Amino acid sequence: MGDKTKTGVFHRKPLDKRFVLQVTSGQRAPDFWVPMDISDTECKIMEVRKFSANYFELDAKFRRPGLELISAYAVQNPFLWGQYLLRREQLKMQLTGTGYAVKEKDFFYKSDFKNFEKICRQNFDLRYEQDQRAGVTFYTDALAANSSKPEMENVRIIIMTKVLVGTCVKRVEEGATESAGQSVSINNKTDLPIDTYTDQSRTV
Repeated sequence: MGDKTKTGVFHRKPLDKRFVLQVTSGQRAPDFWVPMDISDTECKIMEVRKFSANYFELDAKFRRPGLELISAYAVQNPFLWGQYLLRREQLKMQLTGTGYAVKEKDFFYKSDFKNFEKICRQNFDLRYEQDQRAGVTFYTDALAANSSKPEMENVRIIIMTKVLVGTCVKRVEEGATESAGQSVSINNKTDLPIDTYTDQSRTV
């Protein structure tokens, strides 16, 4: 006779109390996420079903001259989503009473086949950029993102991502002072590091 799996109150698996489980439960997870076993899977890339409401919404944002949405995928990474939720709560606390409010924006970023999986798993990183001094640059329009880097492939990867904007200033603006010998600019109104820069067009 084969061994039977032992059950009962004294043979239960230890309760998994990791915080990441809270991210995937209740009202915290996006409604289009699918169940996943985060004990052995940290990230999923799920194809968005064509002709669905989510697909039509994405297609409208990518419908630009010279651009055609071939397929769309949703990144399901509870670890990065948990970081996003925690940072959002932190920004709300830090900006209370400063006259600034936390804004959640959908921005665009042109990636490539070499780095897109790293971004999906580990988030955007200066080390993936050609000019690390310029930071990670996002665009408010898919066409602008597509024009930001030279064409290497006929099929292109453009990531639409959620970005938290706290203190956003123009590159040269009163109120953004840079300490000598430091690369971090501090906003005079909030005494917090400036998290987002824009240009004259006020697009990031």
